[in-house]
Amino acid sequence: MKLAITRLALGLLSVWAVQVQAADAGGAVAAPDAPEVIDTIEADTSKAILKRFRADNPSAREHKLGLVSEAFQEDASNPALKLERMWVGEKGTLLEILGLHRKGRPESAIISYSSLRLRDKVGFQHQPLGYEGVTELRDKRGGSALVVQPGDTFYLLMPPIDDLQSHALIYLGWDGKPSSYFDRIDPRFRERYDASAKTAMAADATPEQMKDFLVEFARRDPDNKAPKVFLALINKMRAQNTFEGYYHAYLLIKDPADARAAQKLMRSDEHRAMMENLAVATLVDKSRLLDMDFRLNPGQTTSGEGRCWMLCRYNFTAQRAVSGTVTVRARQSGTPIRLRLGTYRVTLSTELLLPRHGLQASNWLGNFDKRADDVRTGQVTVTLSPPDYTATVPVNFGQVQVAFFQRGSAGGYTAYWADGDGRATLGFKSMELLK
Repeated sequence: MKLAITRLALGLLSVWAVQVQAADAGGAVAAPDAPEVIDTIEADTSKAILKRFRADNPSAREHKLGLVSEAFQEDASNPALKLERMWVGEKGTLLEILGLHRKGRPESAIISYSSLRLRDKVGFQHQPLGYEGVTELRDKRGGSALVVQPGDTFYLLMPPIDDLQSHALIYLGWDGKPSSYFDRIDPRFRERYDASAKTAMAADATPEQMKDFLVEFARRDPDNKAPKVFLALINKMRAQNTFEGYYHAYLLIKDPADARAAQKLMRSDEHRAMMENLAVATLVDKSRLLDMDFRLNPGQTTSGEGRCWMLCRYNFTAQRAVSGTVTVRARQSGTPIRLRLGTYRVTLSTELLLPRHGLQASNWLGNFDKRADDVRTGQVTVTLSPPDYTATVPVNFGQVQVAFFQRGSAGGYTAYWADGDGRATLGFKSMELLK
């Protein structure tokens, strides 16, 4: 549910036009660079990196994967890569990636080596240590690109990882946002699933161990063991014959008999606060309990020429720092439940949408004339506690690029510019009682 929208008047279209006209008139983009500014480093196909890796990691585990990049599965004109195998050892991780045929393009992918990351499930990002098997185009003024051709075998060396957990091979775009080549690399999923299921289904399993299994595998449950674990968890909670047991059983399956049993056993204000939460938990639209205010801070647009990357002659950027505050308070009237006892954690989603148009003409990257909207999403968490049930937290969307122009060394260009006001939107996600 969208609850609040704040508009951000950018007023940048005139600035964009003046800056681009000045750049063209000044002659900074008049002629393409000479070809000799780009060095071509031919692909090394000796597999020396694989031999060195095996020598350094004699007991490395080899995983046969055969994963096709998600973007290519969605559209054959997107980067066409296949993760064939990976080796995981004590001193490093090696990925073997095959270039596939790509619709409408001669190359499988053009990759910025410095932007590649191997991200684990908690968000930590490993940077590459080396590569082999593909051609590199190196700009003498700075920057380079790896060109993967159909049939190329691209070896990418990474630091050692815990392959019992899932990872993703991502890259950072020109705007700093991550995108994924392979979103789920999980070679030991079955091993992890079997071990956790065995623990959760044991006769002496604790409720916490059962919850851990359900949280991790309820959505990826190849053997359909989650329902049995779930039923065993509910029965253990009821068998305690305590307020807490019936209370948590009710939260999981919403059986009114569990709520009535919990109410008979409550003995303290803490229990009464938890029963208040039962009423909150059963309310379909919990946002009816809250008033929310989303305000953006005044900001200033800055502009200037930036450093060029691969195959670039000139660029210009205009950007603006966008931040604000969110205030949340409990409604005191006109609400089905008035909060009195419990302390609650409220989670809200935030989104900033800057409408932009994009143009590009490039022999390397292709042509387009389409939307290039910048969307920033995130979430904020506030704690509401008695007696006032009010909290204010800051929100920071970072530097928003409202205009960008880059002239390539071969005469092509890329451009983005704002063509409307930005909109900041606040949405309700969840509300839960804090212990």
